[in-house]
Amino acid sequence: MQAQQILRQWLCLTFLSVGLLITSSERVLAQSNFDFLIVGEWGERGKCDSARFVFTKDGRMQALSKKRNQWIVHFGGSYVRTSSTSLTIKHNQFRDTFRISRLTPTTLTGTWFISIGHDEAIPISWERCFISPEPYPEASLGDLNYYVFRNRDFAKRNPGIKPPDYYIKFGDKYLRRFRLEVRPKLSKQGQAFVDRVGLDLQRRMEAKLRSDPLQFAELEKDSAKFRKFAYETHIAAYCESGWGKLPRSDNRTIARYVDVSDFGRGIGTSISISFKCGWLRDAWNSLPFP
Repeated sequence: MQAQQILRQWLCLTFLSVGLLITSSERVLAQSNFDFLIVGEWGERGKCDSARFVFTKDGRMQALSKKRNQWIVHFGGSYVRTSSTSLTIKHNQFRDTFRISRLTPTTLTGTWFISIGHDEAIPISWERCFISPEPYPEASLGDLNYYVFRNRDFAKRNPGIKPPDYYIKFGDKYLRRFRLEVRPKLSKQGQAFVDRVGLDLQRRMEAKLRSDPLQFAELEKDSAKFRKFAYETHIAAYCESGWGKLPRSDNRTIARYVDVSDFGRGIGTSISISFKCGWLRDAWNSLPFP
């Protein structure tokens, strides 16, 4: 009877979570969308910081509570999908059934059938809990893995939602292109610029994340707005990294390796860089204005 009361209390308060148990190594995602979406943090509105259930990609389950700002494991077990809409949950010697009526990237509703003592059906209505973006190791900033890491971190925190396209289609693409293809074609001054600006862009993105993780996480969910934010960091990063002091031949070489479609998207950024620290600034300053 005591065990039944304890579990009932947990079901009224708790969450499903991936962030506290999944390691940095990535497992192959399950084939079913059901299996993919069930992994994550869930719970009643406003109770995310007090208690959670944890379901991981590799079939583990834990019930957690927060005491004195630390998460305590209340009980643990495993789960297996037994149909397109139900799970069998094993904890200690008990086997419960969780029937799911609705599962989306942000909501989970259904019924938990408890097998402790007298069988009991408890209705569940949860929302996904916010998981703070994981900062990139500061000592590794500037390396080639940064944007892939940010893309995977988003996917881990937001099952079923596409990451912002900037991470792979712009950030990772040009980091690798400029570092591996363009850099050897530049002067020593140009090579140093490529190294500095790659590091500076990553530092600015991490500064945004660390200053307000919740705002950063919400911004990531709007690909266009996130792209705008990222493009705007290019202006100061390019200028402070020495774009305006490069040999004109380096400027031209770098510009030639920007895809036309990307130049069109970032035309405002390109013009701003040219006015602030490039040839347009020098041309403007040379005009015979009083």
